[in-house]
Amino acid sequence: MPLFPEDHPDEEFDPGNALTSFRKISVGVLFSPRTFFAAMRTTGGLVNPGIYLAGCVLVNGVIVGFLTKNIALMVRIVALGLALPFITAGILQFILTRLLGARGTYEAALRVNAYAAAVSLVSWFPVVGTLMEFYRVYVITVGLRIAFGTSDRLAFLAVALTIALLMLAALALGHLVTGL
Repeated sequence: MPLFPEDHPDEEFDPGNALTSFRKISVGVLFSPRTFFAAMRTTGGLVNPGIYLAGCVLVNGVIVGFLTKNIALMVRIVALGLALPFITAGILQFILTRLLGARGTYEAALRVNAYAAAVSLVSWFPVVGTLMEFYRVYVITVGLRIAFGTSDRLAFLAVALTIALLMLAALALGHLVTGL
């Protein structure tokens, strides 16, 4: 059975068939991101991708919380995992459209980020987790290239600039909080 049947070219998460859809989306994103993002709709609302994102973040947070026996860490993972894709989507959309001249919407960027959360389903594995975060960069780059109709180079540049901006923001926040 093909991952994305020809009669459903705009496959996305279906809450009415949650478990099957969750598995299908996760396998598609993790093992064939180009095929998945080519079939992903760039419009249609944020509810379904948001539910998928929440599912991935909750699975990751609960597993990490259980393994580390650290409830505070679990709460931080879930809170940041739910908030950061929305912030990141805005930054990516701004960089791609305003600075790099691509065409796309905030919704398309958020959909890419939401479905790229599939990586968090396996990023909790020791050692492999770090490598999977690099894979997440690749997955998001592929998704943005397709959703914004741009080149791999420009999509990667947008992702790299977004990561740098978020790291600078985290450093500045840490400096403000700790007073260093």
